[in-house]
This record gives sequence, structure tokens and C-alpha cells, in this order.
Amino acid sequence: MKGLHRKLLLTLLPVVILPLLALGLQSMLKLNEMADRNMELRLKSIAITINENLSNELRRNMVELAQLPNAEALIAYLATKATGIQKVYMGTRVQMMFHHLLVGNKGFLQLSLLNGDGNKALLQVGEGVDPFHDMAPSNQQFIQYWAENHADADQFNYLLYSPEIDEFVYKQGLRFIRSGPEISRDGGEPVQSYRLILTYSLRKFGELFLKQQEQQGIHLLLLDKLNVYIAGTAPLGWQSREQTGDEISLPDGDYLVRRLALADGLILQALIPKQLMTSEIRTLRMTTAAWLLISGLILLVMLHIVLKRQILNPVSELRDLMKRVATHEISEIEPVPIDDEMSELHNHFAGMLGRLAVSKRELERAAFIDPLTGIGNRAAFIRCLQSIVERHNQDLGHFYLTQLKLHNITWINNTFGAKTGDQALQFISHVLLQLLRNHRIANAKGVCLARSGSDEFIFTIPKLDPGASTSSELLADADTICAQLSSRLNQPVLLGNYAIKLRFSAGIISFPEIANSIEELMEGASKARRQAARYQGNYWIQLDSEMILSLREDKWLESELHKAISEQQCYVVYQPQYDLQSGQIMGAEVLIRWLHPTYGLVPPDRFIPIAERSGQILDIDLWVLEQACIFLGKLIAKGVVNFRLAVNASGTELSNPAYPEAVRSMLCRYDISPDRFGIEITETALVELDEVAQITVRALKDIGVEIELDDFGTGYTSLSHLTNLHLDVLKIDRSYTMQIESNPKLVDSILQLADAFSLRVIAEGVETIEQLQLLQQKKCHMAQGFLLSKPINENELAKLLFDDMQSRAAD
Repeated sequence: MKGLHRKLLLTLLPVVILPLLALGLQSMLKLNEMADRNMELRLKSIAITINENLSNELRRNMVELAQLPNAEALIAYLATKATGIQKVYMGTRVQMMFHHLLVGNKGFLQLSLLNGDGNKALLQVGEGVDPFHDMAPSNQQFIQYWAENHADADQFNYLLYSPEIDEFVYKQGLRFIRSGPEISRDGGEPVQSYRLILTYSLRKFGELFLKQQEQQGIHLLLLDKLNVYIAGTAPLGWQSREQTGDEISLPDGDYLVRRLALADGLILQALIPKQLMTSEIRTLRMTTAAWLLISGLILLVMLHIVLKRQILNPVSELRDLMKRVATHEISEIEPVPIDDEMSELHNHFAGMLGRLAVSKRELERAAFIDPLTGIGNRAAFIRCLQSIVERHNQDLGHFYLTQLKLHNITWINNTFGAKTGDQALQFISHVLLQLLRNHRIANAKGVCLARSGSDEFIFTIPKLDPGASTSSELLADADTICAQLSSRLNQPVLLGNYAIKLRFSAGIISFPEIANSIEELMEGASKARRQAARYQGNYWIQLDSEMILSLREDKWLESELHKAISEQQCYVVYQPQYDLQSGQIMGAEVLIRWLHPTYGLVPPDRFIPIAERSGQILDIDLWVLEQACIFLGKLIAKGVVNFRLAVNASGTELSNPAYPEAVRSMLCRYDISPDRFGIEITETALVELDEVAQITVRALKDIGVEIELDDFGTGYTSLSHLTNLHLDVLKIDRSYTMQIESNPKLVDSILQLADAFSLRVIAEGVETIEQLQLLQQKKCHMAQGFLLSKPINENELAKLLFDDMQSRAAD
């Protein structure tokens, strides 16, 4: 065996070692060429990167420049025909906006606004320019070159030397047209063109992108096509020498000079230390030698130990074992006695496979188990529900799906702490597990229970089969389970140190009689649960076929709502609001109506919730606000004073931080004073959204609009809301107005509360003369309702206002 081993080594050594040595010698000869090529590639990569960065900077600059014509301050400045102090004031606003843009980007040096011909500077900001004198010389040169070479282009970039800044810069120009609404309100204004010119510093660009290479010892200089220095940092003691070639001697070392062309005639000059080149070559040679030595040693060792019985056969066996694991033929590997490294590797692989299986189970548990309650989460429930739906025709038959919401969990968290709220959720999950226990024993595959939201639970149970031997007393249906849960919650539940009354609402839907898809099941149960939430106490509703038809109709209306405004299916009406002491019309509530071409008139309480769920409510409310602004502008132009309009803001708007800015922008566009508008917010939305809504309401108050609290008395507003939000108006809900004769104390208490907070009061839903007289006696400020006027269009409202003005003028 030893003789054969020596013969094998003597045979294989020349075959392996000699080609390896030849390859190493050839590599040594190619190292210099490789180093030069590597440096050239590095420099080309640097040049490409700098070109891309410069292009990106110019492109980003042009994007920021293109946004300026849409800025409100610039629009107002260009649109106004005023002169003097007002023009100076508006110009100062634009200059401040320009100044902020320059400060925000260190590469921006100048920003100028010119007339369309470019022969007059309207506004100038930046280094080397006087905002109150003629335009900078570099801008004149840029405008001239633009007119001579690219007169038709609306956007133009050009590299030039700026004498007033004493450096090379990029001039970036944008020509735009401004017509739009005007501030002066005196008729149409002809279309005018203007130019914006941005001066971008190449020196600062160089400081940002060229100095990054100095850490590697390479100095980069940016030159123009005449070799004039623009940016970059040269090594100490370096001087340009035109006739000495690429090699330039310095006191502290030798440098190689390479030049690469960039965009717009720019030149990138690289100063590469020779020491850097030689060090790389030396490193490569040492690495190659070490690689040859190590490779030879490894080959000798491998040739020494590679024996078929010790290596090839065990490796082949382990490979086959891994293939069987990969193809899922086996799921675990039995360990073997350790007698060599291969058997040890075999056992390590077996242990790794076992740990992988454990990790997989843990990950699956984390992905599908709610950590607080220990039951499944929403993902687990959807997976279980899909399995039930796929098998329902085979062995599971029909089933119920129930969605349940614990209503006062937010109040519990805020009042008693999050720990108590967690205990409430754990208690509900424990009770549901107990109530579903018999179903799980009888048919575990048909029962799914999960916590689907922060305070929501959802479960499925099979329907009872009348022919089955199991009695109905043993297996309760979904309605009975909800009743049992309600019975458990009739008395306060002890959570830690607190006895708390819990309340829930639930929606039940059956499969497949009412819904036959997962989407319809989930949406139907949610719809039924939302309807049940309208009732006090523990309440649940089982969805019927009529409700599912309504749900499908809602989906259709949601798709139709996308084109309702664009196709002019929507219109607004106005509900007049009367002063109860003078009888004068003081304002109106703006209401939206939707007349569908096939469906007919869609009630607001039908499509507004759909718009809120689909996210279309903001566009609708802003459209209503715009129509109100247009109408109010007409009334102001005809001399109507002391008249205001109120528009509704849904809970979606109160949770949208962009809504106040949208309102402010709309009022500015139509030049409507904010105090002529009121924003109605519902008490329920204010209470549910709490702090988010309060921030939005304060932002609306800062604009100057009045805030009206609608449906007061139905949402349990706390005194802190009335104190912190500085409301202007309380609107008495129509349900209280209807009870004013039988229970006047409700209205009396609201009026006393409003008086304490200095709030005006508007009573809604006045429909009888008795209600009107009682409200007048109680000194209620204003009222609206069908007795006074139904919602009317703008022509009818305008006529009422003009008739009211004439009658008061005659008096």
C-alpha cells in the first residue's frame, strides 16, 4: 500500500504541480498589465460615477426648479396686478422662498426670476447679485446663449464662468407660462411667460464628490476644456507642467497623470501616486506566491489522504442522504457512531436538520399565534377558513362565521392601564375557548378561533345537522354562543383589582346559504357586526340574504362612486339656518347629493360610509368645499354680507393631517375669508379619534374657520373636548329637538352648557311650530329644519337671501 501510495504521488505531482507553476509564472508577468488595466477601469468607473452624480444633481435641480411655478407665493406674486407696498410685500415672500431653497441646498448659489424675454430681472437672490438692480452678467450671457442655440426649449442647462462669483457654474433655466386665477379680482389676465434661472456651483459639487477619492490616495481635479481649474484638491507641492508628459515629479513622491473626458467639455484629471500602483503590484505578487505555496501544500495533503475508502465513499453516502432530505423523502436522520470526521459530519448534519425542524415550528407558531391570548391570529384564521371552504362539500357541510368586537377596550386601557386591557382580551379568549369546547371535540377541523384585531375576535363552527345523533343542547349554534357570552358578561368581570363591565357586538353569517366566498364571509360578518354596534349593551346580528344583497350593492356603488363627480352626477344643496330672534337667514349647511343615472338618488347615509371606507371621502369633501366657495364668492360679489356656510368633515378628514392645508389652499384660491366658513365635525368621530382629531381641529382653528360640533349629545363628549378645542358652535341633534316638548331638560342642559363656554347653538330637525316656539323661548340662537326650509339649490337660496335683504331694507 505504501509503495502504491508513493507511485500515485510521483505520478500525480508533475501533472498537478507543473501546470500550477507555469500558471503562477505567467501571472507574475501579467501583474503590471493587470494593475494598469485595473487603474484605468477604476478611473473610468470614477468618471462614470461623477458624470452620473452630476447628471443626477442637474436633474434634481431641474425638478426642484419645476416645482417653483406651482408655489403659492410665486403664483400670487405673478398673478397680482397690484403695485407699491403690496407688490413689494409679495415679492419679499417669493424672495424668502428662494432664499430658503438656496439655504436648503449648499450647491445653489443664485436663483432669479426673469420676464419671458429674459431682458429684465424681476427678483434675484443669492451670491454676487443685487436683488434691486439689473440681472447678473452671467445670467445675461446664459440668456443670450439660450436664445441663440435653444430658443424653443423650455428647459436649458449651460456651463459657463460666472464673473460675479468668480467660479465655474451651471446655469439651469426653466421657462413657464402663468395665467390662472388672479388676486386683484378684476377680470381675466392675458397669458404671460417667465423664466427661472438657477446657478449651481461646480466647486461645491467637486467638494462633495471629488474628495471621496482622496482617502484612497488619488487626487481628482475638475478642469474645463481649456485646462482651467474648476474644483478638486491637488497634492502638496504639485504644479501643472505641460511639456513633461504624464509623469510629474514632486518633492514627496511621483505621480501619474490621467485625463478623462466628462460631460459638457469637462475634464477629470487624476493624480495617481506611483507608490499606490507599485504597492498594489507588490501585494499581488506576494498574494500569488502565497497562493502557489498554499495550493501546493494543499494538493500534497489532499493527495496524501484521498483514499477511496476514507473519503470518496463516505462523501458519496452523505451526498445521497442530503438529496433524500432535499426531496423530502426523509424528514430526520439517525446519528451514527463517531469513528472519523465523516461520521462526525454526518451527525452534525442530522443535528442541524433537527434544529431546523424545531425552528420551523417556532417560526410557524410566531407567524400564526397571537402572543397575548395564545389563540390564532388573523393569518392563521384565513388559512383555516380557506381549508374549511375547500372541504365544505366533502365532509364539513355548512358552517357559521362570527366576528366579535370588544367595545370598551380603549376606555379600559386609558382608564385602568394596558395591563388591565390585556387581561380583558385574555378573559374573552378564554371564555370563547370554553364555549367552543364541545364543537372542537366533535369536529376540530370545522372550528377556527382567532384574535383578528386589537379588540376583535372571529370564529367558525359547523352548522348542526338535524339528522345527527348529537343533541342540539351539546352543540350550540352561533346565536346561542353569543347569548352564552352575553350571559357571562352581564355582571362585571374581575380584572386584576378592578371589576369592569365588558360589552361586545357581533355579526354572524352562514356559509354557503348567505355567502359563498371568503371575501363575502369576512365583509358580511363585518357589516353585521357594525350594525350590531349601533345598539347599547351586548348585541349581535345574523346577516340575512337581504343584507348580503345590500353588501354587494355597496361594492357596486363604491365602483360607481369613482366616476360620480367627474361625470357630474353629484350636486350640492343648502339647508338654510335662521336666527330665531330676528328671523334672518344667517347661514346654510352645505349638503351633497348623488343622482345616479340608473340607481336614482343615492341617500347620503348610504354612500358617505362607502366613501369613507374606500378612501374617496377627502376628494368628495374638498369638491363640496369648492362648490361652496364658488357660490359664496357669487354672493359676496352681489353684496350679501353676514352670511356663512358650513361644510361637513368626516372622521377620515379628522385623521388626515393634510386636510387643514387643503382647506386653507381652497379658501386662498377663491379669496374667501376663513371666518365665512364653518367646518362641522361629528361628536362621535371626535371622541373615537381623540388626540388625532384634536390636532386636526386645532390646525383648522389656526386657519380661522369656525368649528361646529355636530350631533351634540350622541357621542359622549367630555368637558375636556369643549375646553381644549375652543369650539364655536354646538348643534343640537334632531333626536333631542324631537323630545323638546316631552323632555325639555335635555335641551335646557345643552343651552346652559353652551352659555358657560360662550358657544352659539343651532338646533337641527325643527319640524313643528311648537318646537320652534319652545326654542325661541329658551333663547336658542339658530335653527334649521323642514319647518323653516328644506335643502334647496343655490338659485333658490340666493332668491331667499335677496328677498330677505329687500324686506329688511324696506323696514
